Amino acid sequence: MRRTWLFIILSLPLLSRPARVQEYVIPRAGSFPQDPTVDRSGIVWYTAQRIGAPGRLDPVSGVIT
Repeated sequence: MRRTWLFIILSLPLLSRPARVQEYVIPRAGSFPQDPTVDRSGIVWYTAQRIGAPGRLDPVSGVIT
C-alpha cells in the first residue's frame, strides 16, 4: 500500500528560530494533496486533487478529514 504524506513547515518569520517540520499521513492514499493554506484558527486546508475534494488538518490534534 502506498502512503501519501503532507509535510507542513511551521515558522514565524519575525523570530530568528529555525522552521519546524511535521509530517502527517493522509488517510486516503493517492489523494495527491496540494496548495495548503492556514486559516485564522490554525486549521490547515489543502486540495486533494486526485479525488476532487478539500482536505482539513487540525495540527493540534493531528486529525485529518
